[in-house]
Amino acid sequence: MTLVARALGEAVRARALELSFDRVAIGPAERPEHGAAFERWLDAGYAGEMGYLERTRSERLDPARLLPGCRSVVATAVSYNAAATSPEGPNVGREGALARHRRRDRGAEGLGADVALEG
Repeated sequence: MTLVARALGEAVRARALELSFDRVAIGPAERPEHGAAFERWLDAGYAGEMGYLERTRSERLDPARLLPGCRSVVATAVSYNAAATSPEGPNVGREGALARHRRRDRGAEGLGADVALEG
């Protein structure tokens, strides 16, 4: 890895963390090592109601289908465990129960808006 590539990777990681992602990783845009296992998992029906996984199967297995010529993939994660990120615990200051994936306060527009503003 070149010094420029390393610096760019660190800048991307830092910006992702600034955007409130809990984890960020950068890897090569090629078929993942676990691709066959992922396909077996989907074929077995384990995705349940997560239909987007099946709809985006080919792009997940070959990122170049989504963005021809890409060389790297940036993967980000947000923790659904609000208790781990907030000393007050989930749902503090809110009425009613929230699904785990909605417990993190991302503002009125959600996390996608933060990323969209960068484009």
